[in-house]
Amino acid sequence: MDAPQPQDKHVVVVNPQGRVAAGDGAATPLRDKLISAIEEGHGSILLDVGQISYLDSLLLGELVQAYASAIKRGATLRLVNATKRLKDLLRITKLDKVLQIVDHQHD
Repeated sequence: MDAPQPQDKHVVVVNPQGRVAAGDGAATPLRDKLISAIEEGHGSILLDVGQISYLDSLLLGELVQAYASAIKRGATLRLVNATKRLKDLLRITKLDKVLQIVDHQHD
């Protein structure tokens, strides 16, 4: 059995799943994880959105706020594994110009 490889402590992956909406209370833990990762000094935060079945407009606003907080601290926040539906939503709202979307975690 191979020994686990240490991960770069400056990169953190956040993996929300299911329905993530402010009204459900699911957005707060996600926002808290993102802000915590930023405050802990991680240089790169990857938000794996591939398992999110639904997110609301309030959460999109929180993602923009988290992105702005990351930039202020010299970090990056990138969305990973975005579905076509989410990419379309980001394009329609022009948030694709703000939030960086990558197809895989190693991009």
